[in-house]
Amino acid sequence: MRLYPLTSPLMMVMISVFCSHAATAQLTAKAGNWTADCKVDRMTDEQVCKIDLPFHHWQAQPIGDFVLLIEAGKHWLISITGAPSIVMATMRIDRYPAVTCHGPEFCHFTAADEAAILRELPSASTLLLTIATVREVFEFSPYDARGYGALIAKLYEVGALREPQSEPTKSQSKRR
Repeated sequence: MRLYPLTSPLMMVMISVFCSHAATAQLTAKAGNWTADCKVDRMTDEQVCKIDLPFHHWQAQPIGDFVLLIEAGKHWLISITGAPSIVMATMRIDRYPAVTCHGPEFCHFTAADEAAILRELPSASTLLLTIATVREVFEFSPYDARGYGALIAKLYEVGALREPQSEPTKSQSKRR
């Protein structure tokens, strides 16, 4: 097998084709503390955006590092992950009722809670979050949630997102 140096003409063409393809398939956006990274899923050819909001707790060194993760695509998934391992997390958006998810390691919200979060978060101004680990409880409140609405509006504007679809029923998910 022949190896080409990175500066060879063949390698430069391959790098430029890869980079031009990646540039058309990926979008990164930021609003406030929120970040979105969108790309086309190579398995399904569907646009998928990962939207995250990081939470850090410091006491001379980082002792808690968490992220609220929203995966937006054909179906939307909302979870909280981080270190140390999460046992339970409770989130309250503005004055709406709090929602809770359970670990271990990360917690994923139920479909009903996800629907409530997706309905409330675009117009929200504050986010309260409590994360319980085996050894400690971390309180993140109040946290500025206003960047999410601006970020989502931008992603819809450029066509990177579409409205979430309901989960497929058994008859819809069968292979034909």
